[in-house]
Amino acid sequence: MSTPCCGNPQAPPSGGNDEEESQQTLALQFVLTGVCLITLLDAWLAPWYMPNVHWLHQAILYTAAYLTGGWFPMKGVLEDLRSFHFNVNFLMVFAAIGAALIGQAVEGAVLMFLFSLSGALESFASGRTRKAIRSLMKISPSEANVLRDGKEERIPVSTLKVNDILVVRPGERFAGDGVITEGNTSVDESSLTGEAIPVDRGPGSRVMAGTINRFGSVQVKVDREVSDTTLAKIFKIVDEAQQQKAPTQRLIEKWGGPYTAIILAGTALTFLGGWMGAHEAWRASLYRAMTLMVVASPCALVLSIPSAVLAAIAAGAWRGILFKGGLAVELLGHVQVVAFDKTGTLTMGKPRLAEARYGEGMQPKEILSQVAAVEQHSEHPLARVLVDETRRQKIAFAEATSCKAVPGMGMQGRMNGADIWIGSEAFICLNGGMEPWARDTLVDYRTRGLTCLVAATNKTLAVFGVSDTLRPGAPRAIEGLKRLSVKSVMLTGDHAASATQFARQLGLDSFRASLLPHQKVEVLRDLSREYETVAMVGDGVNDAPALVSAQVGIAMGGSGSDAAMENADVVLMSDAIERVPEILSLGRRTRAIIRQNLIFAIGVIVVLILGTFLTKLDLALGVVCHEGSTVLVVFNSLRLLAGRGNK
Repeated sequence: MSTPCCGNPQAPPSGGNDEEESQQTLALQFVLTGVCLITLLDAWLAPWYMPNVHWLHQAILYTAAYLTGGWFPMKGVLEDLRSFHFNVNFLMVFAAIGAALIGQAVEGAVLMFLFSLSGALESFASGRTRKAIRSLMKISPSEANVLRDGKEERIPVSTLKVNDILVVRPGERFAGDGVITEGNTSVDESSLTGEAIPVDRGPGSRVMAGTINRFGSVQVKVDREVSDTTLAKIFKIVDEAQQQKAPTQRLIEKWGGPYTAIILAGTALTFLGGWMGAHEAWRASLYRAMTLMVVASPCALVLSIPSAVLAAIAAGAWRGILFKGGLAVELLGHVQVVAFDKTGTLTMGKPRLAEARYGEGMQPKEILSQVAAVEQHSEHPLARVLVDETRRQKIAFAEATSCKAVPGMGMQGRMNGADIWIGSEAFICLNGGMEPWARDTLVDYRTRGLTCLVAATNKTLAVFGVSDTLRPGAPRAIEGLKRLSVKSVMLTGDHAASATQFARQLGLDSFRASLLPHQKVEVLRDLSREYETVAMVGDGVNDAPALVSAQVGIAMGGSGSDAAMENADVVLMSDAIERVPEILSLGRRTRAIIRQNLIFAIGVIVVLILGTFLTKLDLALGVVCHEGSTVLVVFNSLRLLAGRGNK
């Protein structure tokens, strides 16, 4: 047997190309429901305005009410019967037919009307959520202006290629991801990041497909395939998230088949027990059995979780928060501690060279030339500092060979036949050690909160002190977590002295310093043993293992690496780290609404079942309460969409 569900073969399809068909189906649902009501009232009131009404007249009207009210449910029943599956549609239709067989056609018609109306309202409510998600798709332009052979052409976006030059005028959306080559503008990124304030962009700045060019014409060199843009990844993430189910939802569905069997068995026993055991009239026993079948159907229970999760996914998407499934949404409501990467997450990720000390007799420009020659092969932010400083001073790079990165340690290369190392103190010590003056310098720099890099060959060449700046929203993020009673922990590869400086400045609960990527994973495992649920926030390639290891991984999508975004459970499409508490709050609100839905749905079922046996509950009243509870559960979930436009 299949999982019992509200059927909703009535529910409109949700595919992007089926939006018009969805609207037509929803309209047909309401039309058929209206016709069902009219024919039901006509049949019921006929004896009042037609005293000598023929029974055939009423039979035709009731038949019309059954057919129109049961049109969509019956389609589902016939499809299910072909594969021997039974769900709520079967239970409802069978109960309505049973009511007609015992001379209660009016109650059966009322059941069909309310079931049809409930299905239409559920489709309408669920459609609001799907519409919120589908509206994201509309931000992708279908055509783009491209410069080819010196001439401007308008082409379909699907034919864009890497290295094409886009011409984007004020008010137009960027058709692809790329880098501005000419012009200055202000870009509205709210559709992707949730940030309402436009950001200034000029030559060398990255722009994303789907964002809006507010001022000035610009030219953009496309650097990603259409299928690999940030916007395309958002569509993929949201689409996959809708298909994934929360653990509690999977649990309910697991027991759905047995529950349906119990309902059918209970219906049969109620009928036989009343008729043969208690010697009731068969009509009375069948009536009670049909009532039990209706009120025990778990429509509201089954919809309690998916309706809330889908609404949360839609609400998050409108705020620039992408959930990769129901599991992430549900787990966020249980997070007790959040671990943060430092560089690029809590800080701007754009460090600068604050100080440098060179070995005796060393020429600063010569050392920078050699160091930059090796560091230019690294993607680490600290390496870029030395490369950028060398370029700023207009110093030519030396020739270096055999350059390779040692993860978590630094860079190694060869120059003039000798090895050169640039990286952490531990890296230099592993490859020969440091001179006393360098050790003293490290102590001095770290005391002042500077991050240190050391360059050495067979002797220490230089010690560089690098400083980073906090993200403006980092203090607000930590304050927000404190208000939620959530602990904050910083994980960094920096030395303890530098980490201490940042931790004090932010008011973090704790930190772990001098960590290699695999050690961050070990720390997260330790935290998981201490706390129920741990979240990790990161942005870099080296954060990917930690994001996977945490129960919930949150990636910074604005400046984050593709690896971080792919391995995270939640993607924050802007660099506004102050939104991390908002993510947790949405998770908690979703958990609270799911709990409300479950308690309400189970409570209604229990009360109606008791009423069936203790008070001889009317079938019509049972239908009203059953269908009403289903609609209320869906609309309660839609409260998560409230204010979604306020980004």
